[in-house]
Amino acid sequence: MTNPLANIRVVDLSRLLPGPLCTLVLADLGAEVIKVEDPGGGDYLRFMPPLAGELSGAFQALNRNKRSVSIDLKNEKGREVFLRLVRTADVLVDSFRPGTLEKLALGPTLIARENARLIHVAISGYGATGPDRLKAGHDLNYQARAGLLAISGGRRTAGHDAGSATPHLHAPHVQFADVVGGAFTGAISVLAALFARERDGAGRFVDVSMTEGALYGSAMLFGFAEGAGRWARAGCETLTGELPCYNVYETSDGKLVALAALEPKFWAAFCSAAERDDLLAYGHDPSDAALEAVRTAFRTRSEAEWISLGVAHDICLSPILTGQAVFDDPHHQARETFSTLSVGGRSLRLPAPPFRGLCKTHFQAAPSLGADNLPVLRDLGYAADEVVLLARDAAIGPTHVPPDAARRTEQPR
Repeated sequence: MTNPLANIRVVDLSRLLPGPLCTLVLADLGAEVIKVEDPGGGDYLRFMPPLAGELSGAFQALNRNKRSVSIDLKNEKGREVFLRLVRTADVLVDSFRPGTLEKLALGPTLIARENARLIHVAISGYGATGPDRLKAGHDLNYQARAGLLAISGGRRTAGHDAGSATPHLHAPHVQFADVVGGAFTGAISVLAALFARERDGAGRFVDVSMTEGALYGSAMLFGFAEGAGRWARAGCETLTGELPCYNVYETSDGKLVALAALEPKFWAAFCSAAERDDLLAYGHDPSDAALEAVRTAFRTRSEAEWISLGVAHDICLSPILTGQAVFDDPHHQARETFSTLSVGGRSLRLPAPPFRGLCKTHFQAAPSLGADNLPVLRDLGYAADEVVLLARDAAIGPTHVPPDAARRTEQPR
């Protein structure tokens, strides 16, 4: 199987979650991803606990199957190395605040002159233009600005004023703006721009705002809100805890199950399976009394009993898995949903790429900082003694050059 992005070279200037997840998608689709990091420490995520071997488990998960070069972009010779690398690249991904590359004399205009076919995707919190383009932020801020944080809470309690500030809001458990707004929007942008380049031969600069990506990924929410003439409320909407037919319930043995019997046929199947036809009228009843009646019904059976009924009657009922149960799930095992990454004598179980039929699954450990300095620079045409001089001049990070390394100059890619 030939991976779809074979022979595509991606230069990755990003850190933390959004950019590295974006380039991980590209790596899993077959691209060569070269992670460019500051020799002074590299990606902040490298050593964020808990560690798996010498590196963060999170760093391993996001940066496997990549290469690392350490280049000081503030060093004139380091910038020369970087520009030579850019000339060989198909894609550049950065996650700096707008204007950062310009301060390094490496702005998009200059980079485009160096490589007119380059796809440059810049992922930032609020985008490259606008009054807040330089504002600091993280996923929580972007979700707040996109209107998503306002509904990240539980069902309102009796007597709670749904129009007031909601003190029960909580930080989301999934970084939606980082993942959907940044990583996946960035990856889609790369793929679309590469496809367009096949037609016209031109590179592109793509401005990805994580806030706007989060908004775009929430299109259905906006459709509901505009249709209703009001904004969604935490725990008080069809899909956020308002209805008994679409909710989370505790079983008799203290476990939790998820019921998503949204359509009438599924709700009727649930009531029949539970032998509670008296609940038929409660499925779409948002009252506290209706919800409590269904809660009481769920407390009469164990998790296993409910799941068995769900399977037998096809009622959109699932166990809420956590920890080892996620790995042990028979469906996940049958589809080999997880792959193993060997790191420092340990085996990390990580989600396999979901692109079935597009790529093979092969996990290689994330590189140490600057691990690929020598091979990448040799590929760019630097002789071994030139690499030694660049390291001595702090243009690149410490680089091991074998004493007997050939001094021949490789032809640039």
